[in-house]
Formats: sequence, C-alpha cells, structure tokens
Amino acid sequence: MLRIYWTLLLIAVYGFCGATPRLNMQETRDSLFRTLAHKTTPKDSIATLYDLYDLSERGMRAETGMIIYDVASRSGDTAVQLDILRNNTNLYLGSDSIMEHYQNLAESLPDSDDKEETLTFILVNRLSYKYRRAGESERQEIMKKLIKQYDRGGDDNDNIHAGIRRLYELCVCLSISSQGDLYSKYMKKLGELIDTLPKDRSNAVRNMYLTQRAIIESYKQNYPEAVAADKELLKEIWRLKKMYREKGRNYRNYDVNEYLCFTRLLGNFPELKPEEVERYYKSVNSIASRNEDVARDLESNKRATIYYLMANRRYAEALPLLKEQVLNDKNRQYRRQFFRFMTEAAEAVGDKETQLYAVKSYNIELEAFLQNEAIDRYNELQILYDVSDLKAEKARLQIEKQTAETSWHHKALILSAIALVLLISLIIVLAIMYTRTRRLAVSLEQSKVSLQNEKKNLLEMQEELVQARDQAEQASMTQTQFIQNMRHEILTPLNAITGFSQLIVDSVPDNMKGGIDRYSQIISENSELLRTLVNDVLDISMMECGEIRLSRQPVSLRKLCTLCVTNMSRKTREGVEMEFAGAADKADFTLFIDPVRVEQVLNNFLSNAVKYTDSGKITLDYEVDEKRNEVVFSVTDTGIGVPDGKEEVIFERFVKLSRYQTGTGLGLHICRFIAEMLGGRVMVDTSYSDGARFLFILPIDGNQGTDGTL
Repeated sequence: MLRIYWTLLLIAVYGFCGATPRLNMQETRDSLFRTLAHKTTPKDSIATLYDLYDLSERGMRAETGMIIYDVASRSGDTAVQLDILRNNTNLYLGSDSIMEHYQNLAESLPDSDDKEETLTFILVNRLSYKYRRAGESERQEIMKKLIKQYDRGGDDNDNIHAGIRRLYELCVCLSISSQGDLYSKYMKKLGELIDTLPKDRSNAVRNMYLTQRAIIESYKQNYPEAVAADKELLKEIWRLKKMYREKGRNYRNYDVNEYLCFTRLLGNFPELKPEEVERYYKSVNSIASRNEDVARDLESNKRATIYYLMANRRYAEALPLLKEQVLNDKNRQYRRQFFRFMTEAAEAVGDKETQLYAVKSYNIELEAFLQNEAIDRYNELQILYDVSDLKAEKARLQIEKQTAETSWHHKALILSAIALVLLISLIIVLAIMYTRTRRLAVSLEQSKVSLQNEKKNLLEMQEELVQARDQAEQASMTQTQFIQNMRHEILTPLNAITGFSQLIVDSVPDNMKGGIDRYSQIISENSELLRTLVNDVLDISMMECGEIRLSRQPVSLRKLCTLCVTNMSRKTREGVEMEFAGAADKADFTLFIDPVRVEQVLNNFLSNAVKYTDSGKITLDYEVDEKRNEVVFSVTDTGIGVPDGKEEVIFERFVKLSRYQTGTGLGLHICRFIAEMLGGRVMVDTSYSDGARFLFILPIDGNQGTDGTL
C-alpha cells in the first residue's frame, strides 16, 4: 500500500493539472489521498483509486489504471481488472503493441463472459488499427477471405463472441474500403448477433457497434437508422452513469459522449419531432454550461446550433453560421450537408448570390460523393465476383477429388460432364456479370448526362439571377433617387406656401384676421399632412433599400415622453386631454436607443390617437419590466378603438380603418419596421376595451437590436 501511495502522489503532482476545471482540484486531491491513507486492504482502496483514475489527466490515466489493475489482482477482483483493460485500451488505440499487451493480460485471467467481451473489444480495436494501415490490395484479399469464411461458417458456432469477432473483423475491413450495400448487409447481421448478448454488463462491444453505426448512417443521411442507433447509445450511456453513481464513482464523466450523441441526433432532425429537437438542443447547451471542453467545441464548430436553427426553419439566423462554418476544417465531412442547408436557407431569405454559390458548391460535393459511391459499388462487385470465382474453384477441386476416387471406367464420362457444367456455369456467370456491367455503365452514363444538363441549367439560372439582381439594384437606386428629389421639390414650395400664408395673416389688420387666420391654419395643417406623406414614403423607400442606420445613445425616457406629449398636444381636438402619465413622480430610466426613431414611433401612435379620439383622454406611459428585461411604452385613448380581427392588419402597408380620416396608412407599418430594427415589437393591447391601446416594447439590452442597416 505504501508503494501505491507514493506512486499516486507523483501522479497527483503531475497528472491532475488538466482535470475537470469545475472542481477545486487541490481540495479534492487532498481529500482522496487522506481517504486512501486510511484504507487497510487492497479491496477497500479500489473505490478511492477509481476516483483518482477518473480525475487524472489522459497522459497519467493509464498508469493509474495499471495500479488499480495490480490492486484488483491482489484482491482477486477480476471484474475490475477487465474494466481497466477495456478503459486503458481506449487510451492507446494508436499503439498496437500496448493493445497486444492488454490482450495477453486479459487472456491470462479466468474464463468468463466478461473476459470474452473484453477480448472481443481489444481484438476489434487491434484489427481496426491493422487494417487502416494495410494497403488497398491487401485489404481486398483479406475481405475476400473473410467473406468466404463467413459464408461457409466456422467451427466456433457454440461461442457467440468468436462469431462476433469474425463478423466484426469483416465489417471493420469493409468500412475502410466501402460503405455500400455489402457493408450495410454485414453490419445488420453483426447488430443481430450483438443483440443476443446479455445487456446487464459493460456492453463495451455493443456501445462500440452503436457508435460506429450512428456515425456511418448519419454520414449516409439514413435518418431513421442513425436516430435509432444514437437513441440506443444514449440509453446505454445513461445506464452506465446510473450504475457508476450507485457504485460511488462520483467523478465518472460522460459529458463528451452525450454531447456527441445529441449533436448527431440534431443533425438527423428530419426524423425528429419538434419537441425532441428542443429537448436535445437544450441538453447540448446544458452540457456546455458545465463542461469547458464541450463549450469550446460548441463555440468553434457550431454544428448543433446550425442543426437546431435549420430544424426550426430559422433561416436568417442559420445562414451566417453556415457561411462561417462551411469552410471550417473540423466540418469537412459535413460540407455536402452544409451546402444543402445553405441553399435552402438562402432561398428562404431571398439571398440569391449566396444561393448561387451554395448550389454550385453543393453540386461539386454531390458529384464527388456520387463518384465515391460508384467506386464503392464497383469494389463491392469486384469482391463478390472474386469470392464467387473462389467458390467455383473450390467446387471444381472437390469434384475432381471425387472423380479420382471413382472407377477408371467412369472417369472420362464424369470429367466430360464436369467440364460441361463448369463451362455452362462460367458462361452464365460471365453473362450475368456482363449484363450487370452494362447496366452499371448505362446507369453511369445517364447520371453523367443528367449532371451535365443540371450543370448547364444551373449556369443559365446563375446568369439570369445575376441579371435580375443587377436590374433590381438599379431600379431600387433609381426609385430612391427619384423619391429623394421629389421630396426636395415638394417640400421647398410647401414650406414657402406655409410661410407666406402665415406672413399674410400677420400683415392683415386685427379686425380682419378671424377668417384669414382659419384659412392659414387649414393651409398649415394640410401642408403638415403632405409633409408627413412625403416623409413616410421616403422612410419606406430607405428602409426597403437598407439605407437607414441607427444612432444609439443613452436617452432619458421621462424627457423623451414629455417632449412627445408637448409636441403632439397642440393637435388634439377640443374636449380631448393629452397627458404623460405620472410625469411628476415617475422614476426616470435611461435606455441606450436611437431617440429620433423611438420619438417617431411614439409620435405616430399619438397622432393616430388624436385622429380617432373625439373626446376623453390620450395617455402616454412607460413601464420597466426588469424580469423580462423590457421597457413597455403604451399610448391609450378613449376613441373608437380597433375592430376585432384588425389588430395585425393595421400594421400592413397602406391599411386605414376609415377612408374619411387623413393619412396614408404607412405610419403603423413604419412603426413596426423601426421596432424590429431596435430589436423590439409593436402590437395592439386586445385586453383594453375603452378605446385603443398601442404597445411599443423594447429590450433593455440595446445589443439585441440591429445596429447597422435594416
């Protein structure tokens, strides 16, 4: 025990600096060593040693594991020894010599189902290491041999683990060279065989199979199979977490495994229900909030966020992330999927330039994918052909052996019959292979022609879209210039009319001013109405062209509301009172906004209230909702109100509730534009029934709005 204690002390000094950052590592380490110092037997020490193993850095974890292995060996705990061998194998997947050493250790332990599963786990990882470094021709020969052995059946039918090893070896070899139908066929057989194993142990082989199947099916976009595999894998992870918690292993962490499963599930969102998408994305963010490694990965590649946004059709938010991540080397294997997403998102938001780029890039990725698929199919056909040839050769040798044992008198007849059968069989095989080859060639030629036609159509579409974009930009620029020029040309004489009308009134003697003053007021009111119309049309034009920019600054809401009421109160009818609620005693609040645009919205609301209120009161108010992090402005009147069902219609362009009232029907539409620019919203309060109440809601956090161009 003393030797183990000092060895672990060295590991504690050098091996814990990268452990879980959420823990106070010094206190945790000291506590575990104090606990370990009081253990008197190897069996009692294992639980504490496991905690040290779970907390140690990857570089020191294997050494800690072998200490646990030695302690378990002295206490006769074979299950712990096998568990350490499986875990340490995962740390040395790139070293065949170390995995071979672990295999020898496992073989020296007493026979059990757990031992067989451990040997299967180590052997499969060794085979994966071996075949990934073998040449293509060598793998082809191994695959032909393995397929022949599997189809013939082995002598180990009574040992299910031997059958799993042989079939897993074939699947590993196939997965490196081809992932077509032949690979899917044997993977399905492997899954059926693994399902016969008891599910109350570590399930290392089953989990390895589910992981491989989930990754491959996700890449092939076989959504039902991929989702089923990852859901099964999550069940296994949760079962293991529960098992380890019950055993007292409080530091065993599966955050990364769960994060990868949830991300793959989100990537297969066409097979998920909306509530599943929400639950899985919430789980991803929950893991990231407590695990810094996951948080860094989520921030760097953003795949989970992209899948979530695409699943919810939030294309405007997904498109910038797709542009950023599609060229990220970490997402190389997802580029075909990302370009397809980018095409869909760009089309939805009307970004024609990005859509063209995405379509072209997706076409290139798809062509490469189809070429790889064709190569995989060819390799599979070649393997099957060679295996069939080997089977035929074996049959011929067996027949020759049998004919050698028969009578000399029948030898010539039998040989002739065999030769005829072989010739016919060969002709049939050649004919079948020739037919298949011809079909494949025709299919490839048709695919080539189809791709060429699609490429031609895409190029034509690209040219048309570029021309349409240029024409639209020119038309938009011309429209804006025209409206700006017209505004200048209209406002100049309009201001002159207003000024001279007032000058005329001032020049008339006091006893004659009564009627003339009224006419001057009518001229001023109609001039103001025309000026508002011109300004509204110009605002709409500039918003649609993206030429309006916000100028945010700290603004006193009390001063802003007082200014609006002061400016608009002179327009009220006789018998109508306009007030700023609680102007004297309301606590002031400073908000980081564009004061000009906020004042424009409030003035529009007050102007509407003036038009539709013949008597009573018009009230401007604001409330600060700190729970929701919002400021809510309200304009309440005692006028005719908004008819039922019109609460959203009135915010559309050119909509008026009464054709007898002045105005263009643009004011409320502009209000909604401005609210969205500021990250807020406008609406009618349907709970108010004594007139109309319009709400203007802004986030207290100014960064939630659009600081640039709309």
